[in-house]
Amino acid sequence: MDPELMKLLASAIGNNKGLSGTLNNLDNPLYTMIAGVYDPLAAQGGQSVGGGGPLWSQYAGETNPIMRDLMMKIQNGTNKFYLGSYIDSLNAGDVAATGYSPSDLKGLASGLLKEYTEGASSSSGASKDPFAKAGYRSPTDLYSTSDMPIGKKGSEGLNKIGKEQDGINKAVQASKLAAAKAMASLGPLFNGFDEKGRAKSPSVDQMMNYISSNKDLEKQIPGGMDKVDPETGDMYSWLGTQQQKSYRTLDPRNLMNLIDIPLKEVFRTAEQVGNSVRGKKQPNIDKVLYDAGKFPSQESVDKVKKAKRKEGQMTGQQNAAANEAELYKKGMMRALAETGRTPLKDQLKAMLEFQATFK
Repeated sequence: MDPELMKLLASAIGNNKGLSGTLNNLDNPLYTMIAGVYDPLAAQGGQSVGGGGPLWSQYAGETNPIMRDLMMKIQNGTNKFYLGSYIDSLNAGDVAATGYSPSDLKGLASGLLKEYTEGASSSSGASKDPFAKAGYRSPTDLYSTSDMPIGKKGSEGLNKIGKEQDGINKAVQASKLAAAKAMASLGPLFNGFDEKGRAKSPSVDQMMNYISSNKDLEKQIPGGMDKVDPETGDMYSWLGTQQQKSYRTLDPRNLMNLIDIPLKEVFRTAEQVGNSVRGKKQPNIDKVLYDAGKFPSQESVDKVKKAKRKEGQMTGQQNAAANEAELYKKGMMRALAETGRTPLKDQLKAMLEFQATFK
């Protein structure tokens, strides 16, 4: 038995009515509540964490997204075959971030599933478990990062990491605002980036809608928007290049369409040939917008890329800081396990110290 607990038990026995009286007090839920060690979760489920055992308790406070997802899937009733397939589908880097190989992670998932399901379906229940009935944690429970005692030294370490995290979090928010501001500077004609990181040209619809909403720009279109080809954005000198209206089948205006459509093609072709002979490119509305400085400039694109890189760097630092805090907690948790401290032992220690103060 733990020497410290033996010493405290002896002290408590000396101040109470022998061993039996002391033990009767230890398993009294009212006494554990008065002493401040009563655990309502343990009393409700017969297990302190989610119907599981020591393995589940150990990982209950896990922050790794893969581990959290595995435990959530288990809580939602998944089976071990699905868990295995799920782990096989994960990115190798994500699996490595858990600290386990794929096969070890499958074994851990299987163990967690077994503990959770057997603990949840156990016939003993809190009413038949003397530890749970008194509000004690299970003898097999270990501390997790979510419920372990921190202590003064641990609190100082976590506070230091927390302050660093606060600074990084502020920097992340600032980088996101800067990136959003840089994106806004690209203007309404920004159409995303291509695979080489260049700003894509805006669509013809984007350009026509933008020009139509800007009277100064619309005045720069010779002859007006009716002479702009809505499919290519090319500007022609003949009004017939505009889209034809649809009329009812027997409407006589359809006859004009039959005449206009081939004429439109004739005039288009003639104009294109004429421009080609003169070495002139067919005028397009994109030049009007470019000359007006409405396209995203390379300078603006470079600012966005720089801001996005900064945002990515700060997000990486944020994740690293979160991992640092988690590793610090896990180190404290391992230290507790190495010294033999468990939730139940700490409860009993507090109870015996409390009893030793009364005669």
